[in-house]
Amino acid sequence: MMTENDRMWAAGGVFFGGTAALAASTWAGAAAGAALTGETAAPASPLTVYRMVTDWSAVWPHSQTASLIGATLFDVAVVALVVWGLRLAFKWHRNPSSLATLHQVRELTPKHAARTATRLRASLRDTDPKKLAPADRGVLLGDHLPSGTELRGSDEDTFVAIMAPRAGKSTSLAIPVAEEAPGALLMTSNKADVYAATLASRARIGTTWVLDTQGVAQVERQMWWDMIAQAETLEGAERLASHFVTQITSEQADPFWSQAAGDLLVGLFRAAYWDGGTVRDVMKWLSDPAEKAPMRILYQHEPVLAEQVDSSINIAEETQSGIFQNARTAVSALRDERVLAWVTPDTRLPRFDPEHFATSKDTLYLLSKKGGPASAVVAALADAVFTA
Repeated sequence: MMTENDRMWAAGGVFFGGTAALAASTWAGAAAGAALTGETAAPASPLTVYRMVTDWSAVWPHSQTASLIGATLFDVAVVALVVWGLRLAFKWHRNPSSLATLHQVRELTPKHAARTATRLRASLRDTDPKKLAPADRGVLLGDHLPSGTELRGSDEDTFVAIMAPRAGKSTSLAIPVAEEAPGALLMTSNKADVYAATLASRARIGTTWVLDTQGVAQVERQMWWDMIAQAETLEGAERLASHFVTQITSEQADPFWSQAAGDLLVGLFRAAYWDGGTVRDVMKWLSDPAEKAPMRILYQHEPVLAEQVDSSINIAEETQSGIFQNARTAVSALRDERVLAWVTPDTRLPRFDPEHFATSKDTLYLLSKKGGPASAVVAALADAVFTA
């Protein structure tokens, strides 16, 4: 990148070089015009150039018109050549070899992006790609340099932005994408900036939902999500348990404990679902390994799963205690009443339904600090939306 000093030297070079070239072309053009009339050309020198500026007729007394026409034609040709050369130079400077050419990113150009949008979105299939609004063509990435062509990715693309701190990730990417999103929008963040910037605009499109278990934006709870509803199927219970087990999984730890804790959580989630219970029931069962209620429920509805869970916990007391302790550690975030309130029924507040959200124009903000047990709740809700 050119420094301010470099730009000053470049501007000076262009000015003085252009002046010299224009002076030479003026004399050459005038001399050519004079030659056509038979007049002898004045000598090429700085003095001649000065005299042409101050008294043209004295330099070309017998061919004033012809010399003037010749000088004009030569000057126009030189100016055109200089402009063309500068454009090439600036184009090369703005588009170094490390950047993709427009041909290489042609799938992101308006024409191709419009075609892709009509293919991917059912609501646009009968729309002429040429008549699509820019926002309907896909996710805005920016303008290609040096052509200036707008580039947009499709709704099925994955984007990775590698940018320095304070480089404008939220301002230039996240916020514009959020405001242009045509359907349901799920946003995750560990700061409140994107939430604050887009809340009003997204509220005009649909309902806005916020999960802020860790007080990132200090938002008062205005919704609840039935976490146990995700255990409607065995696969759903396994996916739900996996988000919590991740909290206790490491390369150094014996995988037996995390696997056993995960199996226990799967069984308890399924038992709570069959019994019409909540996460509070799961936490209660975890606190008492001698509690037989969840196993009775499982044997009634899923005997195969019940036998597997039963065999993994009806072992030596020390081992059983270790399994339950690992399971309690995995769901430790749910010991906090402030977190638990977000995932248990509350008749005073609306219930967030992932399946309804997926087909709406609503917005879900998942706010969480980096790491921490509560991040499992955020991951579980995001997974519920993706699998709805």
